[in-house]
Amino acid sequence: IVDFDSKGHMLSWKVKDTIIKSRARLAYEQVQEFFDTGKPSKATRPVADNLLVARELAQLLCQRRFAEGSLDFDLPEASIVLDQQGSVLEIGNRIRLEAHRLVEEFMLAANKAVAFHVHKKSVPFIYRVHERPDIEKVQDFADMMSRLGYSFPVSEHIQPAVFAKFLKKVEGTPEEGFINELMLRSMKKAVYQRENIGHFGLAFRHYTHFTSPIRRYPDLLVHRLLRKLKDGRYPKQFAAKVNDLIDRTAVHCSETERLAESAERHAVKVKQIAYMADHVGETFPGVITGVTGYGFFVRLDDLGVEGLVRVSTIDDDYYHFDEKNYQLVGRRSRKTYRLGSAVEVGVVRVDKAKNELDLFLAKTDEQPPAPSSASAAGKAKPARSSKAQGEAETRAKTRTKTRTKTKTKPANNKTDAGKTPRKRKPSHKK
Repeated sequence: IVDFDSKGHMLSWKVKDTIIKSRARLAYEQVQEFFDTGKPSKATRPVADNLLVARELAQLLCQRRFAEGSLDFDLPEASIVLDQQGSVLEIGNRIRLEAHRLVEEFMLAANKAVAFHVHKKSVPFIYRVHERPDIEKVQDFADMMSRLGYSFPVSEHIQPAVFAKFLKKVEGTPEEGFINELMLRSMKKAVYQRENIGHFGLAFRHYTHFTSPIRRYPDLLVHRLLRKLKDGRYPKQFAAKVNDLIDRTAVHCSETERLAESAERHAVKVKQIAYMADHVGETFPGVITGVTGYGFFVRLDDLGVEGLVRVSTIDDDYYHFDEKNYQLVGRRSRKTYRLGSAVEVGVVRVDKAKNELDLFLAKTDEQPPAPSSASAAGKAKPARSSKAQGEAETRAKTRTKTRTKTKTKPANNKTDAGKTPRKRKPSHKK
């Protein structure tokens, strides 16, 4: 139970066993509709005043958190809609509502308060910690940003506020989502451990996971530890084994979390690929997320799925891979395909067994200028052989004939915005 003042400062807190009386069971969409229209429905009317106060407080907490350097990676979360037989009806990106953010802010505040409460007692506890990123990773990120035309400061003692300021700078740009993802990759993984070293990404000195004991084991352990605390100390018998219990649990849960995330990514990819099998020949807008000597990867904007455009299928020029700048450069036209570029692509092949999606290039929205110096071109690696060039021309002619007989359908860009409302974790796995 936490009390805040009118500016969002935490005044006092209590950690105790309580029973709640739920006056309304609301979906995120119901709350969002009330926020958007200002008109309470039958479901929201009994708690309308409380929702408005909660909204105001959540906004204050969010503003304070960002002002102190907390990061918020607004990355898309996959949405998969299945029928009763498990077949995929729709894929897309889940919409992040203000109602989601409201719950997130209160979860963060509760987790922070509990961690601070126990830390003051100087007893063993399980914390959720996030280390400062390695200087090498920061430098790699800065180099990548330089290739995109941005300047990012590098320091061994870099503060989260530097990253937060940069995220604000790229907000609203076409490459915003891509840069968010690159920055997240430069960070270390948040883990569980007994030693409290703070949480870099959140810019919190004290943090734990307390709010979700029904779905996350570390939270359940936190509740058990809190109940064991008597007068600020653990019982003697429990105190003798608590360090070992916390250490073993922290390592196990950190490792299991990584496995669960990997399994989730694989499951999402399987369903995304299954969906795309019914959309061969259709075109979609996307953004280049990776460039190699054999082609470039594109993430489809509204669907969230990633596929590969092979350089052997681009027939208008002979392309070299500029490894230094992560871009493909046309030898004759100087046309470039680089990280963050917007492109229009079509689905040419789906391999469910390998979980692969092959795309063809339909058109690009822009063509950034390539380096004009002969030395830059000389250092670039060939992207395809003359044999591949000939094969590509043959395939292209065949594909062109086929496409003229096929009517291109519009992209299916529906999203599953809250068909299964659930508590949203902060997007960067806090």
